Amino acid sequence: MIFMKNPKNYIFVLIAILSSAGAFVFSKDQRIFPHKVHIDGSIECVYCHKKINESTSTTGGKEIPYRKICDDCHGGKEGFSATIRLRYHQVYQNNHQFHIKEQGLACKDCHEALYTKEAPSQEESIVKMEYCFQCHDNNTATQYCMLCHVNPTVPDDHLKGWNKLHGKKANAGQKECQKCHTSRESCLRCHRSSKNVARYHNPNYQATHRYESRISLKNCRACHSDRQCRDCHKASGVNFKSPLIQKRHPLGWTNRSSSHFHGRKAKLNLASCTTCHTQNECRYCHFWMKKGLRL
Repeated sequence: MIFMKNPKNYIFVLIAILSSAGAFVFSKDQRIFPHKVHIDGSIECVYCHKKINESTSTTGGKEIPYRKICDDCHGGKEGFSATIRLRYHQVYQNNHQFHIKEQGLACKDCHEALYTKEAPSQEESIVKMEYCFQCHDNNTATQYCMLCHVNPTVPDDHLKGWNKLHGKKANAGQKECQKCHTSRESCLRCHRSSKNVARYHNPNYQATHRYESRISLKNCRACHSDRQCRDCHKASGVNFKSPLIQKRHPLGWTNRSSSHFHGRKAKLNLASCTTCHTQNECRYCHFWMKKGLRL
């Protein structure tokens, strides 16, 4: 039987125990279990988490120690009585047997904060995603989220009307979002719908997006990649390598007598030209072509 020295020096209000699986989160009124105190007392992880080395799944709270294990030290004169019900909130599962036995990882490799801080925050107590990504990079190991996040719960801050406000919160602190939403694909599941385009672009965005991108390219890249720009421009004929290039201009756009003559159109709506063309492109035709046409 293991007893801790001077137990009166510590306040063990055991409302919630964090499994070494990192599979649980706490409500705001719960105190985080002081792992470091026990580690410093030379108590091995496996003393409390008896079957952790054999565990292939953390679902169902199987990694939470039985209360009688706590009573070994805290059931009599040597400590307080562990009578408070243990609670947990399932977040994700993990195959400890695979990581410990086959990959040779130690508890501290993933749960470092429990070894170094007296009272780590909730976020620090749970395994950080950057630890996972050291191996789960889609090269060494898969990045398939649902492999571990089998039944992800909705965070407390995702309240009613959250879908209308999350954009501002994301701009204020994307790192908070990226704890769960690890790729742009998470955003695009909702945002790529054609019915939502009007919510993010003005009605004339095809003519104005060039200027908007110059003002804040970051806003564009929140959804669009450079490749998407090229693919869309090529498909719609606004790329010089596109076979559709001539179709973007009406018949007669180079004919001065035509109602579709580009000079006349430019005077009526210059933005329709400058969406694709720069002033240098105008000069190229008007000053350097053989006929030396004037502006």
